[in-house]
Amino acid sequence: MSKGRSPARILITTDNFPPHVGESVAYVPAVAQALAERGYPVRVVTSVYKEAAATDAEYPFRVERLNVRHFWHRTVRLFMHMRWARVVFADGLLAEVSSLNRLLRRPMVARVTGDALWEYLTDQGWIDEDYATFQRKRYHWRLERARRWRSQVLSRMRVVLVPCQSMRDLVNGWGVPAGRIQVVPDAFIPVAEVSTSWPGPETPLRLITVGRLTAWQGVDELLATLIAWDDVGLLVVGDGPQRATLEQLARRLRLEEQVKFVGWPERGVLLGWMRAADLCVLNAHHPGSPSALLEAWAVGVPVLAAATGGVVDWIEDGFNGRLVPPGDRAALREAIRALLDDPLLRATLRSGGQITVRQRAVFATMVDRLAEVIEAVR
Repeated sequence: MSKGRSPARILITTDNFPPHVGESVAYVPAVAQALAERGYPVRVVTSVYKEAAATDAEYPFRVERLNVRHFWHRTVRLFMHMRWARVVFADGLLAEVSSLNRLLRRPMVARVTGDALWEYLTDQGWIDEDYATFQRKRYHWRLERARRWRSQVLSRMRVVLVPCQSMRDLVNGWGVPAGRIQVVPDAFIPVAEVSTSWPGPETPLRLITVGRLTAWQGVDELLATLIAWDDVGLLVVGDGPQRATLEQLARRLRLEEQVKFVGWPERGVLLGWMRAADLCVLNAHHPGSPSALLEAWAVGVPVLAAATGGVVDWIEDGFNGRLVPPGDRAALREAIRALLDDPLLRATLRSGGQITVRQRAVFATMVDRLAEVIEAVR
C-alpha cells in the first residue's frame, strides 16, 4: 500500500468457502489472509452457511456467513459490510453486491474465472453447445436478457480480474471495455502438509484427473481411452452433476477394476494423490485456467491437457506438458500411451512444470498484483 495512506478496508464476497471443498475453494481464504498480513482490514462474506463454523475464529479476518433462507436479514447484513468497506472485491455474490452498490457506490473489483451462465445452462441440460459456440448463438429472450444484465453489471466494475488471456477475450466480448479487464494469473497456494496415500486402482500405471464433473470436463473421453488397456488405472477426483452418469459409463465399459471416483478431499490429501500418480490428465473444454494444473506441477507429476482456454497460456508443449486437440479421442489415447511408455519424457515434463510454478505461479506475486489493483481503485 502507498506510504502515508491508511490501509483500505476490503470486503471480499464469495460463494466458495470452507467447509466446502472443491477445485478453487482455497483461493479466498488464502488471499484474505495474505491481504490481512499486509496490513489491510479484511472481511469475508460468504453464502456458504454453517452455524458457528469452528474454523472461522482461526482466520486473521472476520467471516460472515449469510443464511440464504433469510432474504431480508442477509441483505441487511451484506449492506452493512459493504458500507464498512472502502473497496469491494466480488469473487461471488455478484448479483446482490452489484444491486446494493447502486446505493453505496463503493469501488468494486470483480473476479471472473469462467462463463457461469453457460455452465449453469449446460448443467441443467438446457443447452449442449460448447462455450465458444454459446457466445455466438442467439437464444430465447429470457436468456438474452440474462446476458445483457451480466454485461451491464461487469461494465460497472472498476476492474474485472481474469486468470488468462482467453477469459480476457471472452469478457471483452460481453461488452466490458478492454481497459477495465486485467489478467492476473492464478498461483499455487502452498499447503502445510501433503499426504502420501493412493486410493486409486492398484494398476502398474496410474492416471489422475481432477475437476468438477460436468459435461465439458471430458472425463467420458478419458474413460473411453482405457478400454484397450489393462495396465492403466484412473483416479477421478471431483464431484458434480455428471458423476452418476460417468460412474454408470465406467460400469458399461467394464472398467470397474480400473477406475475409481473419490469426490473432493482436502487439498493436502489431493496433492498427495497427485504426487502418487504417473500422469495427470486434464481434458476439460473450458475457457478458464484449472488450478489443478499448477497443483500437479507443484508436486511433480507430468501433465497432459486439452489445448483449450487458459491451459494454452501455461503449457509449452514438450517443455512443461503435452497438449492435445480438444475432442480428439485418438490423439488423447496416443498421447497418454506415449507418455506412460516413456519415463524419460515424463521426467522432462515434470522438471519443466516445477520450473514454471517457481517462476510464474508464485502466490505472493499474485497477491501483490491484487493489492496494486485495490490501491488503484480505492
